Amino acid sequence: MKGKYRLLLFVLFFLLSAKNAFANVGTPLMWAGMLHLVVGNALIGIIEGALISKIFKVKKRRSISIMILANYISMVAGSFIVGFTGHFFSNFLTIYWIHFFLIISFVTVFLLTVLFEWPFCYWILRVDAVARKQSFRASVYAQILSYALLIPFYFLASGTSLLWNVKIQRDLSFVGTNPWVYFINDNGKSVNRVQLSGKANEKVVDINVNSEYARLFPKKAESGEWDLWLKDRKEGEKDYQVKVFDGFSKEIAQLTRWDGEIIEEQQDSWFNFGVVDYREPDKRQWKARTGFWAIEGLHAENEKEGKKFYIALETPFVQWYMRNVTILPGDQVVFQMGDQIVLLDLESHKMGLVTKGRGPLVSFDE
Repeated sequence: MKGKYRLLLFVLFFLLSAKNAFANVGTPLMWAGMLHLVVGNALIGIIEGALISKIFKVKKRRSISIMILANYISMVAGSFIVGFTGHFFSNFLTIYWIHFFLIISFVTVFLLTVLFEWPFCYWILRVDAVARKQSFRASVYAQILSYALLIPFYFLASGTSLLWNVKIQRDLSFVGTNPWVYFINDNGKSVNRVQLSGKANEKVVDINVNSEYARLFPKKAESGEWDLWLKDRKEGEKDYQVKVFDGFSKEIAQLTRWDGEIIEEQQDSWFNFGVVDYREPDKRQWKARTGFWAIEGLHAENEKEGKKFYIALETPFVQWYMRNVTILPGDQVVFQMGDQIVLLDLESHKMGLVTKGRGPLVSFDE
């Protein structure tokens, strides 16, 4: 058993050390899922089988073999259920319900695992007519033990800072300015606009986007004004750009990189077009950016005052990718999180939902 404990310690060390190693190698949660699939199920099956053998006095080898099989089969079934329910609930899941959703998801998965592995426990105990009645209790004991290991394992690999680092405020009373936010409607059929306060949501023009990666961005016209463009992609084809309408804005804020360097055009990237900054140059103490993976989330930093702020959400049940940062006067940030457009105050850490949608672009023009 010493070798198995060494393996578990190695996995925990890997998850801790890999927390900031993103790039093109995936995320700790992805690696945790693969480790769970390849070796974790066998290890958990051994532990569960040994527990059942000890409590109910049945053959250890038989108990372990059956529980290893049960864990591999239940993980495949569980992955399908989690994926399906996550996609289904994503249509109406928002920051206001995320805590409740994660609690319900965990309880549901635990109960389903108990029920799914119950027949395997019955298979183990059916050699004894009396002990056969205890198969459900055996499944409960096994899952309590295995989840006691899986919870810290997946918690270390997940990104949950969004759940603790923001103060959710439904009424958006902390809004400092009230510009228009242009965005792709959550059904992908129109470009809408809404005031930052969440009021006056209205359709601007009909469109038909092909993918979840579609984004709005401004492009300077020969007249000196800015037109509104859409960047999208078709499966199996290259990304493409199409003009949505002329005269989106007479004046656009400066585009910057994370280090504050000013850039002339939107970066050619489907997940990040650069940071749009509406603040005066001498009032840009806070910097903010989003990352590629969900666990990279949104990073903000105020070097002058030594402040840092980070939020992300990547769990086995839901992952929210963060995109399209616009920094407004007063150090407030508008950005996409999952399929929501949210407002975050960098000083107070208050956050509220502006609307459901994608690819937000802010304009102070009437």
